[in-house]
Amino acid sequence: MKCLSMFDRSRRKENFFILLVLVIGILAFFHPMILSRFALVQTDPGDTRFNNYILEHSYQWIAGNPLHKSFWDCPIFYPCRNATAFSDMLLGSAPIYWFWRILSFLPDTSFQLWMITVGILNFLASLLFLRRGLGLSLIASAGGAYLFSFASMRGTQLNYPQLLPQFFTMIALFCLCRMFVRLPEQGTYANRRKWFWTVVFAAAVACQALAGIYLGFFLFLGLMIALAVSLVFREPRRSLLLFARLNWLPLVVSALVVTPVLAWTAYHYNLAKTLVGTRAWSEVVLMIPTLKSWIDMGPWNYAYQWSRTCLDFADIHNEPAHRIGIGLVTIAVSLTGMIRLFRVSWGKVVVCSTVIMFATALVYYGDLSPWVLVFKYVPAADAIRVVTRASFLILIGICIGVAYAINGIRSSTLAIVLLLFIFAEQFQTTLAYNKYETRDRIAKIAREIPKDCRSFYCVFNVKSLSGRPYWAYSQLDAMWVQLAVDIPTVNGFSGNIPPGWAPLADQIFFDSPSGLFRCKINSFQWADLNGLSRNDISVVPFPSWPQNLKLSELAGFDVIPGKEESNHFFGPGWGQDEFDGDEVWTWAIARQAKLFVPLLPGLKYTMSITAAPMVAEHLKQRASVTLNGRLVATLSFADRVQIYAVTLPKELVHDLNKIEFNFDYAISPAQLGKASDTRDLAMALFKIRFEAVHSTDE
Repeated sequence: MKCLSMFDRSRRKENFFILLVLVIGILAFFHPMILSRFALVQTDPGDTRFNNYILEHSYQWIAGNPLHKSFWDCPIFYPCRNATAFSDMLLGSAPIYWFWRILSFLPDTSFQLWMITVGILNFLASLLFLRRGLGLSLIASAGGAYLFSFASMRGTQLNYPQLLPQFFTMIALFCLCRMFVRLPEQGTYANRRKWFWTVVFAAAVACQALAGIYLGFFLFLGLMIALAVSLVFREPRRSLLLFARLNWLPLVVSALVVTPVLAWTAYHYNLAKTLVGTRAWSEVVLMIPTLKSWIDMGPWNYAYQWSRTCLDFADIHNEPAHRIGIGLVTIAVSLTGMIRLFRVSWGKVVVCSTVIMFATALVYYGDLSPWVLVFKYVPAADAIRVVTRASFLILIGICIGVAYAINGIRSSTLAIVLLLFIFAEQFQTTLAYNKYETRDRIAKIAREIPKDCRSFYCVFNVKSLSGRPYWAYSQLDAMWVQLAVDIPTVNGFSGNIPPGWAPLADQIFFDSPSGLFRCKINSFQWADLNGLSRNDISVVPFPSWPQNLKLSELAGFDVIPGKEESNHFFGPGWGQDEFDGDEVWTWAIARQAKLFVPLLPGLKYTMSITAAPMVAEHLKQRASVTLNGRLVATLSFADRVQIYAVTLPKELVHDLNKIEFNFDYAISPAQLGKASDTRDLAMALFKIRFEAVHSTDE
């Protein structure tokens, strides 16, 4: 009994120590949120709210909301399909969010609780791996788990919450440890154990892929590197081959179980890649870590604020994404642990895999990086833009090194003191926004949305924005309004955007009718591109625009290539501006070209077109001209620059108008032997002038 009592006291002390370290980590990592009594959400109202939106979309999906009935078709970028696949879908960690929503917490509060819960699970999963998987001491395991869960790099990247749920990776690594324990054992219990851990391993890998593209991809890449390294060293190779021989059936069955889910995911992401295209190497190379990235602790790390005055990080492209430093003491301790770890057979695999991953995901000079081989030859690597996020995989090796170094210190006091230095290096604050202010703003915008509209596109008067206008925040306002009114929105924000949507990102206008109409024209073009009528999209200005708005400045204007204010009138079928001295023109580069222009309804107009055709021998260029779908003229072009007048009947003129040119031919100069230009050209447009035939009272 005395022994049992001592064992219980020892267990209680261990549990208390684990709880203490976890509480310190949660308070240090989430203190802006916790100290505000959950009034503040970490970090900024950009990607944070986007991830919250995706999680809420998944909750509405399981709740049976008709507008969210298809998981892959979240109702943004309307009417674009498969929009969920434009970024991380977070499905692997979404059940945690659903749990808090089922308990009736509001979406933003549920998201706060989701972040804290994920932080706790990261800690517990990494503690399980280090303590039970690798058999390290309690202090070493708790220290390594703290570093994994609350590292400075995790805090600097907290504005990308999709990178937070990494506990599935640690569960997968723990399963690997259990799978390789007592390999030669046979019997019913041993077979059941092999099946159990193999199935859980496969499920954890699949869940990590479902939780986020980046963490799933890097886990896959890390496992492939570890597999290759294991085949190099004798003892790991022997264990691996023995494992494959004894466990081939559980491995095959587990793969068959998770493959349909991963194939379902891959199918939709491949559709998105086909639609939006892959990343260019010139874009990716800017987001690969440099050595300086590994000492960049960000501006809010308390221990390393001095480094911002000693070192210049401004020369790093998109520097916030390169803040992956973990501290000098942490690096030194980890290197010490890795040197000792290399003497162990499985430690060789850990150390070599970490070093290979570090060396591969690094820029050495200019754009010279081994990552180009991964980018070209590893499946799905061409969809990975922010390679600095490989640091979260490398962090696992760093944590093992730290834990192994602490494990070798005989003095518990010295080990704890060293851990306190490591913990201090990770301590920082983050940005945060007030969720109550955000709720009020969303509610105000939602009141402006017509309840009977099929879809809406929110545009924002610059006067309605506080601080520096940022398009992403306004787009996200509209996305949250979509959840409030349960109507699809044309607005959107994600890791990618659908083709043709880019002009709609410019939804902030200055206090003028022309600025508002620019937004309406962009909406009209999007509707036309997607086979919708302009009435299918309700353009909603915020704050609401006066109904008696005077539009006299739109009564007549020029459409002139080379003039910035004319650019948004050109729809599909037009090329870029071209110059020859003071002369500027734009080619129609297809047999159909469209203009979208605002006019005063109820007026008759004369449209004067200054243009010249693409001259081709034995061909006579003609074009039919339609206004809002109705034929208004057929032009026959002379072989020179000339002015052509077209009458626009007042009964066809709307406030926004679509003018289409349908040409008899479009041919390239290369085909005609005139130049190397391979574009199909129909007409060079120099100017269009709209003149009201008579005035009317406004």
